[in-house]
Amino acid sequence: MMIEKYYKLSLISFIAYVNALVIHNGLLEKVPHEIFTHTIVSEQSAKTISYIAGEKEKDTKKRLDCERKLGILQKALVALENFRNND
Repeated sequence: MMIEKYYKLSLISFIAYVNALVIHNGLLEKVPHEIFTHTIVSEQSAKTISYIAGEKEKDTKKRLDCERKLGILQKALVALENFRNND
């Protein structure tokens, strides 16, 4: 029973490794040279490039909110450190 589980796990791992090799060797190597070339990018409009690579409005709002909260927490940390050091 234990040996069957071992071979089942080995088979799953083997399949995952083969998938990774296919993706790496078959697809990712072509990306810089055949799919994503300077010519293709330079032919796109700024709007298209922004749509593909730019920050989405929802993400911008979330980032700004997180930055605001981080600023509040940093100020609180400084205040607490000052309070602790004054004791």
